[in-house]
Amino acid sequence: MPRHFSAFRRRVGLASTWLVAATLLSACSLPDFKRESPAPRSVGSAEDASRRQATAPLSIARGETAIGAGMAALLARPDEALAVDEVGYYMDVLLASLRLRLPGEASAPSREQNDLRLLLPGHMTFASGSASLSPGAKALLERVAEVLAEYRKTQVVIEGHSDTQGDPGYNQTLSEQRALSVARFLAGRAVSPARLVAVGYGASRPLAENSTEAGRRSNRRVELLIRPVVGP
Repeated sequence: MPRHFSAFRRRVGLASTWLVAATLLSACSLPDFKRESPAPRSVGSAEDASRRQATAPLSIARGETAIGAGMAALLARPDEALAVDEVGYYMDVLLASLRLRLPGEASAPSREQNDLRLLLPGHMTFASGSASLSPGAKALLERVAEVLAEYRKTQVVIEGHSDTQGDPGYNQTLSEQRALSVARFLAGRAVSPARLVAVGYGASRPLAENSTEAGRRSNRRVELLIRPVVGP
């Protein structure tokens, strides 16, 4: 069994999810960080948004060192970091907000300690062999971007994954380009490019066995890893 198989299968019980969401989002007094305003977004046409997406200064990260460098750059701005004792509650509210925006979605977010993970199945997000986002994926990512623009004290690592079918080099490149497509879309929707890291893992991190079509279908995906930016 792939080493990542069990890690990505954890889910919070539905009843406790809605209880947490109702408790956190209906609280009459929230810490100041809950009142963050989204980064300014100019009002323009869909063409303007597409242009911002296409020109966002993003590239593929190469390895964990590059991902860490992105986090270090965020930590250099103390006003964009959380205090240690704020992290748990901040991520609870962020998770609840995502779940309320994405009810019943196949991409329901999960929590891994203080990180959140959002899975975008490949067959729902891209056409076969393509790195262009489907209309349904764009609609979903619009909602995700609204939440991420509000909760700015996070880094978002966009991970592209493939199955083992075909040429490994092609699969690696496709996984990178798909991750970059998602990152650029988010950047065009008021999510700061400084918070976004795109990385392609090819077939190296499967969720399921590649010996079946169902397994390969599960492995073709993009995941968003949302990590808190925690100051000293």
